[in-house]
Amino acid sequence: MKVNVQTLLISTLFMALFVSAYLFKLPPFYSFSLQFNDINYLQNPKTPSKEIVFVAVDEKSVNTLGRWPWDRVKLAQALLRFKEAKTVVLDMVFSEPTNESSDAQLGDAIGELGNVICGFFFDQKERQGIDESRLELLNDSAIEDINAQSVELTEYNYIEPNIETIMEQCMFNAPFNTIPDIDDRFRRYPAGLVFKDSHYAPLGLSALQ
Repeated sequence: MKVNVQTLLISTLFMALFVSAYLFKLPPFYSFSLQFNDINYLQNPKTPSKEIVFVAVDEKSVNTLGRWPWDRVKLAQALLRFKEAKTVVLDMVFSEPTNESSDAQLGDAIGELGNVICGFFFDQKERQGIDESRLELLNDSAIEDINAQSVELTEYNYIEPNIETIMEQCMFNAPFNTIPDIDDRFRRYPAGLVFKDSHYAPLGLSALQ
């Protein structure tokens, strides 16, 4: 069978262009590949595990318990109802102190459960910063043996951590950052994040661990 050299060359160049555009995230090929992946995902739906329960602060919750943010005593009382859970994950951050009693009760509830992973934010924009005592607590949740060559890591310069009263009671402290694609949709989950030369597993992977 004879092969048309010109056709083969054009096909090879087109394929090289497509792969390069995808690797370097060049439009419109990269956008097309993302849309194709969306279609593939919709055609192959996954059933969430029944072992995972999502507790939402939704409109019904606000109508019942009042305007958000609630007094942290309410959150402490709610957390203590999850004693049968293997792991409790908080995708909310308590970065500012309220009143000492409420903050202490929430911290005590987290400590009593003993299985709470507390979320916080990393950011590229300047936040309030972190003092040495909270940085030491944060380092207790760092990953020591990650292979930075095998995963894609994003480095951050700033942090919005929980207050120390809460942070010191958490089993782990984990960031809940996600990284959007160029169309602002979230399709991927970071394998690790870097802050002050330390590596941290994101909230979901910490929960899985």
